[in-house]
Amino acid sequence: MFASRLFWKLFLTYTVLTLLTAVGFVLVVSQRHQHILESQHQRRLHDLAVVLRDSLVDSLPEHPTPEFQGRLKRLADSTDTRMSLILPDGSVVGDSAYDPFQMDDHSNRPEIIQASRKTIGLAQRESPTLEIPMMYVAVPIVKDGKTLGYARVASDMATIRSESAALQTRVFVAAGFVSCIAVLLTYLIVVRIVKPILSLTSAAQALAEGETVPDVDIPNHDEIGMLAGAFNSMSRQLTDRIHELQGKTQELQENSDRLGTVLAGMIEGVIAVDRSEKILFANRAARPLMDLSSEEIIGRPIWEAIRNKTVHDVVRATLSGRQKQSVEFDVPR
Repeated sequence: MFASRLFWKLFLTYTVLTLLTAVGFVLVVSQRHQHILESQHQRRLHDLAVVLRDSLVDSLPEHPTPEFQGRLKRLADSTDTRMSLILPDGSVVGDSAYDPFQMDDHSNRPEIIQASRKTIGLAQRESPTLEIPMMYVAVPIVKDGKTLGYARVASDMATIRSESAALQTRVFVAAGFVSCIAVLLTYLIVVRIVKPILSLTSAAQALAEGETVPDVDIPNHDEIGMLAGAFNSMSRQLTDRIHELQGKTQELQENSDRLGTVLAGMIEGVIAVDRSEKILFANRAARPLMDLSSEEIIGRPIWEAIRNKTVHDVVRATLSGRQKQSVEFDVPR
């Protein structure tokens, strides 16, 4: 089985297709889950930013204060996020993770630029302050049509990546398990397909070498089963034909042996030639009459073994399709 090129061609083809499908499935699921996780985090950060905005719309500080910093830090710790309050000029009046007095102008941050257009600000980037990749969501704090500032909530991207990596691991394990089962099923299916073909191939080779081949037992009811049935029928017919030919050959050989015995015992010389004028038979009486040497003359041209023009002419005339020839001549001694 493992020496069959057809087996490996089918098995490797389907195995590669299975593995490529599994890899494609893992990539699609991973990317889809990554997108879902990011969307969920964005919605969560947006909801927290809205809550923060609503709680500050009537009590927005104009300068950083320890009381506001403590309040902001407690709220951020309870939600495992980073919260910031930024004024329209870009100055930070509150941040749960860093001292606002040491923070630079935030008016050029992508999420703040988007939020300044009275929309939601979204960004995934590295924080210059904390030097870690983060996801930011900022919403404008508007009162009486005037923008008072921006409420910004951020989350460490490591959390999202950790959840995504955990899911990828589970998906890879599941895909690997399913792929192993698929490869095993592929092996069983390919064996079921190839095994009958190998049986037919072996039987055909044995039949070509002249061996008697028993019927190939393939219980399939598909095209392979039909092929096996046709092969068995052909094999039986060929076997019968071979036996018939062997019987006829044996009969001809026996007749030839009897004829040879009769001709060998005749006192008249008898020489038989084929259409190419090669000697097929010469009895003992013909050898001294035609002055034939004791060497093997069977298969030699008659004109080479018997140097007599009259004999040559009679043989050629007879072989050319004329009536039987009768001629008398003296053999020189």
